[in-house]
Formats: sequence, structure tokens, C-alpha cells
Amino acid sequence: RHFFPGLTGPQGQRKIDRGKAGEKVTVTAKADDPENDPLIYEWSVREESTDLKQGGDEESVPRLFSSCIPSGENGPTVELTLPQDAGYYRLFLVVRDGQGGATTANYPFAVE
Repeated sequence: RHFFPGLTGPQGQRKIDRGKAGEKVTVTAKADDPENDPLIYEWSVREESTDLKQGGDEESVPRLFSSCIPSGENGPTVELTLPQDAGYYRLFLVVRDGQGGATTANYPFAVE
């Protein structure tokens, strides 16, 4: 029997609900694995979806902002650079334990 990792973060030095274009924010996730497997953190920033459907209809995938997360960042702490354009976004996090277990979270935020 395999247990999935648990996630209680991410949390920033300040709440990341609103920020200025290009601002840098340090974010840390708190995750643990009941079997003490090493965890891999996959961070990404995407535009807030505007293609909202119902009943399981396929939605388009919002645009990815890969420049917001430094390349190779796969640990619990990341320095997020907010997008350059004003708008609404989401910070996504997938935490994997390397044994097929994963947990996810996403956090909305706005750029002024």
C-alpha cells in the first residue's frame, strides 16, 4: 500500500493575492510524505482561464508563463517573478513522491 504526499502550502512572505508586474515573491510549500519518499515540486504560472465550460466539456489550457519560475526549480521554495502584464493568474504546484503519488494545489492572484 502506498500513501500520497500531503500538502499544506504554499505560503509566501506575504499573501500573494495581488502584486505589481515583475515583482519577486518568495513562496514556500509545506508537503510531507508518510513514507518519507523524497518529494519533487513542479511550479508553474498560468493565465486565469476564461474558457469556462460545464458538465465535463473540454476547456482550452491557459497560457503558461515559464519565465515566472526559474528553470530547474523543483524544491519547496521558489522565487516567483510576477508576470509583466496586468491581469489574473494562477500559481500551480504539483508535488510528486517518485512512487506514483502526487498532490496538487493552485492559488489565484492578480497583477496590477
